[in-house]
Formats: sequence, structure tokens, C-alpha cells
Amino acid sequence: MAIQGPDVEPHFPFPGWSLTYPEALPFPREPFAEALDEHLRLFETHKRGILDALREAATSEESHLSVCDLATIIETWKDKPDTVKIGSRGELATYIRANRGLVHPLFTRPIGSHTFVAIATKTVLSLHLAKVTGFETQRFDLVMVKREVAFEPTAIKNRAVEPLHVTRWRAPDGFRYAWTVAPTEPASEDDAIDRFIVRDGPKIRQAMVDFAASHPGKWPIAFAMCMREAGDGLEVLDRKSFASMAAQFPKIARAVAMTNDEALLPVVVVLGLCAGLRWLQLEKGDRALPPSIFEEADYPADEHAKPFFAPPEPEPEPPPPPKKDPARAMRYILEEQAVDDEIDVHLSQMTKEEIDADMKRAGFDPAVEHATRWIRHDVIEAMYELERDETRFWNEEGDFKTRPGKKVT
Repeated sequence: MAIQGPDVEPHFPFPGWSLTYPEALPFPREPFAEALDEHLRLFETHKRGILDALREAATSEESHLSVCDLATIIETWKDKPDTVKIGSRGELATYIRANRGLVHPLFTRPIGSHTFVAIATKTVLSLHLAKVTGFETQRFDLVMVKREVAFEPTAIKNRAVEPLHVTRWRAPDGFRYAWTVAPTEPASEDDAIDRFIVRDGPKIRQAMVDFAASHPGKWPIAFAMCMREAGDGLEVLDRKSFASMAAQFPKIARAVAMTNDEALLPVVVVLGLCAGLRWLQLEKGDRALPPSIFEEADYPADEHAKPFFAPPEPEPEPPPPPKKDPARAMRYILEEQAVDDEIDVHLSQMTKEEIDADMKRAGFDPAVEHATRWIRHDVIEAMYELERDETRFWNEEGDFKTRPGKKVT
């Protein structure tokens, strides 16, 4: 076994922003059950080496990271020794970015001494949540506390054809296809905070309710982070703790200090160089909430006083290339990517109603085929042949045409 680490890049950026990252798709466990059971054995085999590497990386003075900011991947391939790599969550997310279902959990920083462990074998890649125990006795151990947070087949292809992301993987009985629409960019930073609250509000509220129940006499405040490069995080503390941030966010600090209603739960969402204050209710109801606040951080001159990681000033980016129309986008992908891309692009141009209509015309029942998120390759191929032969085609110039005398449904 070879362990690669602990040369960790502490602020390695994530491969995207959790608010705009394409949705993860569910995969059936049955085809991978045997391999996933083998993943558990691999974890037990290598956990001592992982623990030693985590401890070395977490105690390094040059690139200090907490255990919860570190992540591990075990890789095992036929006729090769197993390897164990230690890095930051951002490094692991970038390393496995082709499997976006595993990237999604990595965005969120685990609590305490929890850490993510990914395991890759020939057929499947899985992500698990482990915990370092034994701090009281100094007899440390690494225990898996949540098995299979996510898993995806290694033989997977993701293709971005705006506005859709098409995913294809090979099941035991043939290819399966699914597609999802990527979230749009928030209109503003304030809009991003609202979107974050809609997505994570129930989880944040429950964490604050749990804090209030276990800390009698203390008022909770939630600090949430949702940053493009540093990922997401959540911490619930006593409301008095916000006094330490008053210098950076004075408007938000005053609003929190002036609200004495214990039934109102303040949530501060930090996007990096700005933050927003939103309110939740301790008990579910329809009562009016205090106004929301958005505030740019008022950082002192001393760079070391910044309470949150602020990425360096970005270099000017080249102007984006002009958007291709669907015909030219398809032509580009066929020329540059190849291998079944024509089907992927064809899917991305159709609405659900068009897909259901073509399924019926090809002799399939849409209700049966939509029982899961995945559509069988035979169905997709029949739909594609139907469309290609009867109605639509792309000419040599890459333009979308309708065959004479044929009606486009």
C-alpha cells in the first residue's frame, strides 16, 4: 500500500459552486452490491494508515487543516498495489469531479472529527463518512459512521449541452440515460443567500432547535458558509458569540442584538466578502419575520484579521466565446467528443412532452419508462431513429431542418 500525503493544499478550490452545481442522480445499488461490500473491507484494511496520515496532515504547521477539512481516497485496481491519497475536500472533489454525485456531499464541511473517505474500484466509486475517535484515551481509531453517502459507477459519462446535463452509464442489461437542468447563476449575492436558505433552511432550523434543547438558557445563532471556492459549512453557537464579528458586519450585529425574541432564529450566511442575515422560526408558523439584511464585510487593514478565507484577486478572464445555437453545438460535440454524442445532443433538444410522444410512437409506455430517472438505451435509440428517419435532420452546414411533407410533433 502506498500513502500519498500529507502534502495538502489547504485552500484548494472546489470544482464549482454548490448553488449552481448540476443535480446528482440516483443509481440503483443492486448492480454494485458485491463491489460496495468489498469497499467496506478495503476501509477496514487501510483505516490505520489513513488515520496516521490524517493525524500527520492535521498537525502540520505549514498547511494546517482540521480533520473535517481533510478527505481520503482509496484506489485499488487489478494487478496494482492499493493507493491511499490524503488531501483537502476541495482536492478530492476536483479529483473525482466526473462523478458529481460524490462531489455534492463534499461541498459541505463535516462537523467535529468527521472526515470523508472515497473508495474506488473497477466498477464503482463510493463516498463514506468516518469519524476519528479516542481523544479522551489517546487511543485513536477511525470508525465508519455513515456508509455509502453516495456512490456512482466508474464507467459514467456526463455531457453538458446547455441547458441540460446528459448522463449515460452502462447497466448490466445495457446503457441508461438521464438528464438534468443545471441551476442558473443567482441574480445577485443577496439572491444567492435566499437560494441557500430555501435549500438548507430546514436543516439549519433543526440544528438550531437541537442546540436550544441541549443548551438551556442560551439563544442559538447559525453561521453558514456558501463560498464558490471554499465550499459550504454550518455551525450553531450561543448568540453572544456574534460579538466577535461585529467589526466586520456591524449592521447584522446590531440587528441580532436588538432582537430579544427567543422564538426567532438568526442565520448569518457568509459568501466570502459579504454576508446576509435571515430569520427562521423556532416553531413553525406564519408570523412576520424581521427584515433581511445584506452587508459587505468591513475588513480592517490587517489582512490577518479576516475571519473568513478570502481568495486572492482573480486574474482578468478572457471574454466568453459566443454561444452556439443548438445545431452548431451539436456539430462541435460530434467533431470533438464522438462516441454516442449524437444521441446525447438529440436528447437535450427535446422537452418532456416531446420525449413522451416519441416513446408512444416508438411503441413504449412513458409511465413504465419513467418509473426511475433512467431511460433504457433501447428506448432512446428507437426514439432517435424515429426522429431521424421521419421528421428532423441536421444538414451538412449544421442547420436544423424538417423533411419536406413531414410534420414535426
